Amino acid sequence: MNGRRGSRGAIRLSLASVIVLASLSPVVRSSPSPQTPPSVSAVDDAAISARVNALMGSRMVGDGIPGAALVVVLDGRVIIKSGYGVSDLRTRTPVDPDATVFGIASVGKVVTAMAVLQQVGEGRLALEDPVERHWSLSDPATALRVWHLLTHTGGFGEQTVGASARDTSDLLSLADYVEAEQPPFARAAGLTTSYSNYGFSLAGAIVESTSGQSFEDYVDERIFRAIGMTSSSFSQPLPSALQDRRATAYEVAATDPIPLAPIYFNDRPASAMFTTAGDMGRLIEALLDPTVEPKLLGRPLTETLFARRFSNHPDLPGVALGMYESDSLGHRTLAQGGDWQNYSAQLFLFPAARLGMFAAFNSGNGNEAAEDLWLEVVKHAIRDAEPLGVAGKPLADWGNLSRFAGRYRLNRYSRHTLARLGALVGAVPEFEVSWDGARLSLFGSPLTPVGDGVMERGDTGTQVAFRAGPDGVASHLMFAGAPVVAYERLRRWEYAQLHQIALVLLLITLAAALWKEVRRPWPSGNWGWRGAIVGSVAANLIYLIAILAVVGLADPWAFQYGVPGLVLVVLWSSYLLPVSATVLTGASLRPSSWEPIDIGRRTAALYALLAWGLALFLNYWRILGVRI
Repeated sequence: MNGRRGSRGAIRLSLASVIVLASLSPVVRSSPSPQTPPSVSAVDDAAISARVNALMGSRMVGDGIPGAALVVVLDGRVIIKSGYGVSDLRTRTPVDPDATVFGIASVGKVVTAMAVLQQVGEGRLALEDPVERHWSLSDPATALRVWHLLTHTGGFGEQTVGASARDTSDLLSLADYVEAEQPPFARAAGLTTSYSNYGFSLAGAIVESTSGQSFEDYVDERIFRAIGMTSSSFSQPLPSALQDRRATAYEVAATDPIPLAPIYFNDRPASAMFTTAGDMGRLIEALLDPTVEPKLLGRPLTETLFARRFSNHPDLPGVALGMYESDSLGHRTLAQGGDWQNYSAQLFLFPAARLGMFAAFNSGNGNEAAEDLWLEVVKHAIRDAEPLGVAGKPLADWGNLSRFAGRYRLNRYSRHTLARLGALVGAVPEFEVSWDGARLSLFGSPLTPVGDGVMERGDTGTQVAFRAGPDGVASHLMFAGAPVVAYERLRRWEYAQLHQIALVLLLITLAAALWKEVRRPWPSGNWGWRGAIVGSVAANLIYLIAILAVVGLADPWAFQYGVPGLVLVVLWSSYLLPVSATVLTGASLRPSSWEPIDIGRRTAALYALLAWGLALFLNYWRILGVRI
């Protein structure tokens, strides 16, 4: 899985946001047109090693990373293989690139894609097969194909709650996890990318179904052993021989790094691979030269693995199988990052130059360092590495640019669980493309048209692209540096800011109503109805404050194991809210023969309206009832 560390703020829920940000690896510019083969420089191994080692050391100190490992392969030979720092701060054990085992999170998706392609090569499935031919979905989708699972285009909503386990006794089998946790579809398959760990989990389950082996055993036998990757595994827990060499994972803190307990992944094919830099060097060699191990994939299937399979926009980088395209100093390269709470890793491949790099870190914040290292390697290894751009297109061809203005939200967030709350509190990126009557701007910087639907940002020089809907108005925005996700144009009533205002107004109004009724003189006789009305208003206000408080104070990483107990208790109490709204409705419609109370029907009707409004609001954000 991929993600940046959540900050401790007012509300820190959304695991959607925790995962989103680090799955996006920034690149320089898009490379839409075919590239001429690069010229490989005569590499001075010592010089490039010295430069890379110095850069790695600087980044590790600056980012507070205890240990790292790196391997670089060029034209069939390993030019760098190094360990940096320590695998454990307590024992001060140095990182050994051939022995120290790191979790590589989503980098394992490349291996999952390879396993699927092996099954394709043996005729057991085809990339164009409907998924339903190999796996029965709880929410069927006839348009869903196998290749959609490997390109983040399956259309699944985000599912992160309960994706991991604290202990092996709590782990689900892959088949049980895929069956139990299928998220609803958020969009049609093949419409846009939206990073999906579930899609790769389902792909792994299909490998189990077609091969007759567990995913872990299949990969161990058919991929790892085949190329001598003796220190790699998807097994949960790790085999003892690897567990003994596992780097301790750390959370970077303001003072000293904090060691983290092991995390066990239910979505194994998407997240659970452990390996060494030495093993990954062997994998890179085998991928860049299929003759190294022809039975692994062979040249045709390797080319299928590397080929662009989908792009949100034809002039921006797209996605291959298990990887995404990036522009490395003007050249098409492939990358796959892995980042979770505990480890981070990056794999980069430059097939045309037979160049590849893998870096792993024992904290969840090493990906930016890896990107810097990769660009340094490319700069020294490739002679003609110059930035490329998209050929310009006259502004007149664009028509009315105001149709691209609007508010856009990242499409990777949960729509069906309480993690949707992250979009309300700003944990899911949402931003405005503004139009001043003459030009568009993003983040306060002008956007200049440079291609068919492509614009260049004035602040960074990077590119964004728009996709128009049937009415000609923009429906999506895409960044060149984030081919695995898209941003959806919001309707005005969907703006998070409007919902935030509504939330504040609900809080203030409910508090004012409760204060008014508590201070009003109570009847000396039977005040059952009065108590029921005041209690109903109080229940709504108390629940709203309680859910915001417990979610805001909860450890955001705890949600990967399921909903924390206190949050769950509060969620169960939310079922009282429709009851309270019904009581208030009854008070507003009561016959005159009922017990007289000093709250008029109009006042009771206003309170009922507030209660039903709150219920609808909470239901929209999936915090009415238990949604996990």
